[in-house]
Amino acid sequence: MCSGHTALTVGKSKVVVFGGFADRRFLVDISVYDIDNGIWFTPDCTGGGSDGKLGDFWMLDTDIWQWSELTGFGDLPSPREFATASAVGNRKIVMYGGWDGKKWLSDVYILDTISLEWTELSISGSAPPPRCGHTSNMVERRLLVFGGRGGGGSIMGDLWALKGLVEEDL
Repeated sequence: MCSGHTALTVGKSKVVVFGGFADRRFLVDISVYDIDNGIWFTPDCTGGGSDGKLGDFWMLDTDIWQWSELTGFGDLPSPREFATASAVGNRKIVMYGGWDGKKWLSDVYILDTISLEWTELSISGSAPPPRCGHTSNMVERRLLVFGGRGGGGSIMGDLWALKGLVEEDL
């Protein structure tokens, strides 16, 4: 049993589960569920780092199960953990919140997955309080952010919708 892991679909036939926390340690393993065959497997991945530093930036090629460290540019986000990242269309990822080791964060960044350029977004109107360990998902044209932990470690049960992330809305 673990917590804090991430799971995402790859194509229409695989669910990839990465990392998490179990037995008082962080995990870096990958498990894959093959939907078509109804089986779990653990791929032999190559590449990848092992220093556990915050702020590194990696990509997993799921065709050959190989990790590659990437170098982004632009408005680079500060190192963090317990943030969320969600796909926006086919070439962008939105990252929200997290914990930098000293404070909870509420910033929003967009990564262009082709150019590897980061852009920090300015949010207008009311915004969710800083948090980490939350969930976020793109639903239609909104990023829904739910729960997590905030200032003082309080558990949150609120739901927020961030609009304007889809190009037609910008």
